This record gives sequence, structure tokens and C-alpha cells, in this order.
Amino acid sequence: MPQSILFQVQDLKLDPRVHIFRRLFTAPGEFDELQVDAYIIRTERLLAVCDTLLCPEDAAFMLHDIQAQYAGQPVLVINSHADWDHTWGNSFFVENKAALIIAQSLCAQRMSNPTQQAFLQQYQQRFPIFKNVRLIPLR
Repeated sequence: MPQSILFQVQDLKLDPRVHIFRRLFTAPGEFDELQVDAYIIRTERLLAVCDTLLCPEDAAFMLHDIQAQYAGQPVLVINSHADWDHTWGNSFFVENKAALIIAQSLCAQRMSNPTQQAFLQQYQQRFPIFKNVRLIPLR
């Protein structure tokens, strides 16, 4: 049975403007433990979200957790790369018109690829955490 947990990493003694969120996901027979980090970096002008984790609910958790402190600041999402465990939370920001998303052109190509859609459908059938993921190609 898959296990999953999402939390904000505390007490790293880093710059207080940097907030780290970690998703741990275990899928026996698939991988022992997947650990993925995403970051929200607070600047004077905006909140920069680096990667959106595994699903829209992950992205919502991150933004909700931090926006209580910084309500009203614009949000910019940066996809560091196109791997599914860093981009499948993007749809939260698109569907809620919550942020502009920027990424390399390769990211848009991969998210538009039918192979990626098939991969997502396979995961949605196997793991409930992915039920709300939608691949929305970046333009």
C-alpha cells in the first residue's frame, strides 16, 4: 500500500525567506521512498515557487501554508525541470489563476507528449494521490 506525507521542513537555519516543503512517497514494488523538495522563496516583490511537487493538493498546501504570512504577494512558479514529481502540481496554479509558470521549452514539450499523459493515467489508476493531476502544457 502506498504511503505519503507532505510537510514543511523546519529548523534548517537557512535564510528565513526560504521555505522548504518535502513530499515523501512510498510505492512498494515501484520505489522504496521518493523524496521530493520544493521551495518558496520570499522576495520583496513576490513569492517564487520552485517546483510544485506531486499533485495540485501539494501545491495548495504549500501556498496555503505560506500565504497566511504573506497574503497578497504575487506568485511566480518556476519549474526547475520537467520530471513529473516536480511539475504535477502545476494545475493548481493554472486552474486557480494563482501564478505565472515559467520553465524551459523542453518542459512544455514533455508535458504535451502523449507518453506523459499515458504515464499519468497509469499512475492515476494505481495511486489515489494523483487523481486530480492534469497535465497543462506551458506556452
